[in-house]
Amino acid sequence: MTLKRIFAGLLLLIPLHGFAADPSERTKILDTIRPVAAHKAGQSVRIKVNRLNFDGGWAILVGDLVAQPGKTMNWDLSEGCQSDLDRMLFVVLHKTSKRWEIKQIDICASEPPYW
Repeated sequence: MTLKRIFAGLLLLIPLHGFAADPSERTKILDTIRPVAAHKAGQSVRIKVNRLNFDGGWAILVGDLVAQPGKTMNWDLSEGCQSDLDRMLFVVLHKTSKRWEIKQIDICASEPPYW
């Protein structure tokens, strides 16, 4: 098991932090992920958050990509996704200075990489 996967698994066990102190942090994280996820998906996307934990300058998000209102996701446009498999959004981010940077992103995980 890689160190990154161990870290990701441990980070999911940490209770949610930061939302009460700075609700805009969630927005900053999603705004960092959205353009990269849209590029990989080959279309505009919205993010449905199932779990978002952040602490100590690290964040992990598990969720789903969904289409813009009135549209459906066309997974054939995406990089490496197979349309007949389950898809999950999995992202690990690190905050440097005042900006979040994506360290790992998978837009079509069939299960979390830390399993």
